Amino acid sequence: MDTPSPDQPRRQSPEEPGKQPYLEWYRLALLLTGVPSVAESIVEEAAAAASGQLAQLRNQNARQTWLVRLVRERALRWQNAQADAAAPFRNQRVDEGVAPVSRTGESGGLSQSDPGVPPVQTALIWEKVAALPEPDRSAFALFHCLESDPDALAEMLGLRESAFADALGRARQALAPGQLFPESSKLNVYRPWGGNPARLQKLANGAKSDLKFAGQIAFDSRCHDEIERIAFPETLSLPEMAVPRAPGFRALISQPAVLAIGLAMLVVLGVTIFYFMRKLDEFPGKDIVAELIDATDKMNDMELEPIKPIEAGKLEDWFVLKGFENFAVPPELAKAKAIACRVYKHDGVPVAQVALDRHNALLMVFDASDMKVTLNTPAWHVFQQEDWAVAVRGDADNCYIVAFVGDSDDMAGFLKSGGME
Repeated sequence: MDTPSPDQPRRQSPEEPGKQPYLEWYRLALLLTGVPSVAESIVEEAAAAASGQLAQLRNQNARQTWLVRLVRERALRWQNAQADAAAPFRNQRVDEGVAPVSRTGESGGLSQSDPGVPPVQTALIWEKVAALPEPDRSAFALFHCLESDPDALAEMLGLRESAFADALGRARQALAPGQLFPESSKLNVYRPWGGNPARLQKLANGAKSDLKFAGQIAFDSRCHDEIERIAFPETLSLPEMAVPRAPGFRALISQPAVLAIGLAMLVVLGVTIFYFMRKLDEFPGKDIVAELIDATDKMNDMELEPIKPIEAGKLEDWFVLKGFENFAVPPELAKAKAIACRVYKHDGVPVAQVALDRHNALLMVFDASDMKVTLNTPAWHVFQQEDWAVAVRGDADNCYIVAFVGDSDDMAGFLKSGGME
């Protein structure tokens, strides 16, 4: 890369481990705005706002979602201001001898008529990404800056995974108008640098002979290499971030020493659902459910037992051995993967709890008649309580509660997919 202009990113070497989270924010802000000085300002604002917020969020996914939304909000606000103020930062770059970004084939722009031009001029990749429309711009930036699963990235933008994949595909086509990419949008979220879900890796293995897919891999690899070279600016002096990472259920299973932390998180979940249920208007049996959750919160002998991943609908024998005779799950969640379970009693009535693999979701099951709960409807009642999405339903025998960190819209997709996405 040539010697940077005054407004190009400045690197420091080596990278400081304590600044790594800020580096992700900076790269994201740079791709969204195309202007290093603005990206630095956004990171400073985000760091100031995060100091009082991160500790209140319950897990790493919730923290990352909050931070992404904050950075995007600041970046989009700046983009809108530029549209109303004749883009002063772009004019400054012209004066400095650096060509502006253009959609019409001007020097340094996204040429739509000359397929012989390299897909991305590496020194200006952040400017070219910043020229994309939303949500394509954010989809491309998140895909290259964060290592979260595609479904998690889609949730951060309020999109379904299919819509996120389509936006990512449009971004590639705009950045490389002379290149052909695969028709299947399912391959759009494949990462050549690794970290793909098993289902996506299997799909990619079957498409190895597809020349268009090979071109996509090469294009993504070039872009990612350039983005990875964007280092933390020397001009920014921020405190090292020390945010505790809440372990997921898989980590608890592989690290028994931290199981107590996971149990504490379940207590927090129980308390959250308890207060949520108390606020529901005319919810049938809400007082009984609130009593159940309150009693669960106060118990000090609860144990969550890790199990080998298995479909939730096949846990009946496991719960029979634990003394829970009539365990059942809603049909739509029968194939969801369960990774931990427990049984305890409330006023002599057994209660089953199942930790699901996706979204760190928790399923609670208890006998509706023993608890005198009259909620008997095949429809889920979906509600939002702060950053928790909660769904409740019942049948002739049992009452079911599902909860995870996310939006109520996410819960509808989670239930529709059978807890598989």
